[in-house]
Amino acid sequence: MHNQPFNWYTTPRFKKLIPLNIFHKEQDTVPVESAVKNYHCLARAYYDYTDKKATLLISADDCYKLYINGEFICCGPAPSYNDSYYYNKLDITQYLRKGKNVIAVHLYYQGLINRVWQSGDNRFGVGASINGVNLKWKFKECKAFSGHISGYDTAFSENFDSRLWEEDWNTPDYNDTDWEYMAETNNDYSFRLQQTKPLSYYSVLPKNVHNSIYDFGGEYCGRLKIRAKGERESKIIIRCGEELNDDFNVRYRLRTDCVYEETWTLDDGICTFENYDYKGFRYVQLISDNDEILSIEMIVCHYPFDDEMCTLKSNDKKLEEIFNLCKRTIKVSCQNTYIDCPTREKGQYLGDTLIAAGSQMYLTKDTSLLRKAIVDFAKTTKICDGLMAVSSCSLMQEIADYSLLFGELLLLEYSFSKDEDFLNAYYETAKNVIRYFEQYEDERGLLNQVSEKWNLVDWPENCRDTYDFLLSRPIVEKGVHNVINAYYIGAIKTLGQIETILGLEKTFDFSTRQNAYVNAFLKNGLFNDGKSSKHSSLHSNVFALYFDLVPENAKPKIIEYIVSKGFCCGVYTSYFMLESLCKNGCFEDAYRLIVNETEFGWLNMLREGATTCFEVWGREQKWNTSLCHSWATAPITIIIKYLANADIPNLNIELLSHGGKYSLSDNE
Repeated sequence: MHNQPFNWYTTPRFKKLIPLNIFHKEQDTVPVESAVKNYHCLARAYYDYTDKKATLLISADDCYKLYINGEFICCGPAPSYNDSYYYNKLDITQYLRKGKNVIAVHLYYQGLINRVWQSGDNRFGVGASINGVNLKWKFKECKAFSGHISGYDTAFSENFDSRLWEEDWNTPDYNDTDWEYMAETNNDYSFRLQQTKPLSYYSVLPKNVHNSIYDFGGEYCGRLKIRAKGERESKIIIRCGEELNDDFNVRYRLRTDCVYEETWTLDDGICTFENYDYKGFRYVQLISDNDEILSIEMIVCHYPFDDEMCTLKSNDKKLEEIFNLCKRTIKVSCQNTYIDCPTREKGQYLGDTLIAAGSQMYLTKDTSLLRKAIVDFAKTTKICDGLMAVSSCSLMQEIADYSLLFGELLLLEYSFSKDEDFLNAYYETAKNVIRYFEQYEDERGLLNQVSEKWNLVDWPENCRDTYDFLLSRPIVEKGVHNVINAYYIGAIKTLGQIETILGLEKTFDFSTRQNAYVNAFLKNGLFNDGKSSKHSSLHSNVFALYFDLVPENAKPKIIEYIVSKGFCCGVYTSYFMLESLCKNGCFEDAYRLIVNETEFGWLNMLREGATTCFEVWGREQKWNTSLCHSWATAPITIIIKYLANADIPNLNIELLSHGGKYSLSDNE
């Protein structure tokens, strides 16, 4: 055991299980499966309080939902790996009363291999102490929840049986004499204090109700809570969705492969249904016979977010609408990690994080969530020095493009915090990423057939502007192609910038590789996709410009080409496109792209009724479109960082903070 802030307890079912090693390279098959899935457990402990400050240290695997004397406090911890597992430190003084208090937790072990938690590894338990006194837990396995797997093995639906549930289980007066004590157990965790804040929770009521369909007015991340009165064994069908079907019923079979239909079986009298896990939705449809719906609300959750920290006023109302759409998307998408979407994956992807973190920090000036993300991705070096694409979780996925952005994350964080110690702490990780990719270099210093990781370029595939190189998975065509080399040489340039800040000598020769890149791909004034290709995709030129690989005399033609192409790319690439234009002073071009009226832009999302940014430019442009995707929030960074101070004809932009002028002066 290492760094144990409390004793660790588990149930007999898990005490006899051997933890599974779920970590492996993506293309390696590891035939392991957890013995337990969708496991709910209720636990109670007692604490005698006098009158001093009470500090609770607590953690659980996979997670806990904390109550004190029946009052909900928070959920936690943030996802992490068992060898550096998070615990929360909470001041709970205000929730205690003199004498005997009940600390209660609803524990959950999902047991699936996915992007959400490090689950599916047979590890389950809880530990807590108050002012150094370990809590001892009594428990009861909860049979009230059942359901099917949804999304990319992301979650279980939550069919709920009120006949198997006691609503006062977490209160001081509840009789737990028939509950068993949890078993103290040795474990292989090393704990660390979670530096990020607990999530914000609050109730949102429906904005409109019609024919048993409840509209909350926009997409949120949250947990549905309903109170109803009916007869024992009567059933209410609950359907949630991001949108309505053509017949105006809730589309509970989401585009993202999630099926948000659940059955609630009532007991006699008044019963309460509340989801344990969050989901992304806007609409709820209730189907029942004679049951009386007493109340319905959504318990919204997100990372603490000050709506008034940064607001936009402009004479271009369309730009305002786009800014607010992106701002709302970031607010919804920042949970305990930067999630890509709240439905299908709920995962923290490195490439998505670069965009989402920029948006979140320019709006809030809070670097804590990005610092956590950097730590989380650095921990994946235990699997591969070239990093994993998603963390902290049990799904093993590798994307070369994303790994090569790790240095960009470090520089983004440093641009706000100016913390050289933090930068230095993860400098070696960034350097080792490049060392990993060196194995694919040819004699010129260009990468040839990076086959161990996915070469993304853009997503979905139909948004690659007919990129002329075979990138099927897991086999990548032999040869040298543009975009992965732009990322690689760009990562070397970024590492050089970090080394300059830290006063270190340059490790890698950027200029030689840049020259090799230009000689290989720049043909007739544009960058081609492959060494032998005659096709010049938008992407080959955008990433060359973004990573400063373009010779000065070639820039005018390439910039003109990029602007003329418009967004014939995925929403992900739009960030790099807008950044590359602004870094070269083309502010009006970037502005015109943001407010363009075609089907490839944010105004198209708004025309289609978006309340959060889509994964692609329109609902039908991808076979499983997420209607809330944080990688689509590039306008936040572009507007605050560049356009607000640019001289663009007939455009006025004012950034405000709590009624006064918003300034980035502390961060620039």
